[in-house]
Amino acid sequence: MEKILFYTNKWDSVKQFVEHYNNLLQNGYEVAFATDSIEIAKRLGMGKMLVLKLGNYTPDIMVSDTKLSEYPNALSLDKFLEVLNE
Repeated sequence: MEKILFYTNKWDSVKQFVEHYNNLLQNGYEVAFATDSIEIAKRLGMGKMLVLKLGNYTPDIMVSDTKLSEYPNALSLDKFLEVLNE
């Protein structure tokens, strides 16, 4: 099972990603979210989504709407959605 980690602090980005969440799960991916926003963590946690602290998870695919020095090969949200929609 491939692991996808999505990092964001923007609710609009979460909404874009979540549209594909169930499809990713059905296709055998484990999907986790990381954020520094307590509000986003609460919202995702209520939805029973896996929310964790950045750095405590080793993803196969990293997606972020922010440049992260820890993940130089992370896909941008736009690029990830482009690949999903192909």
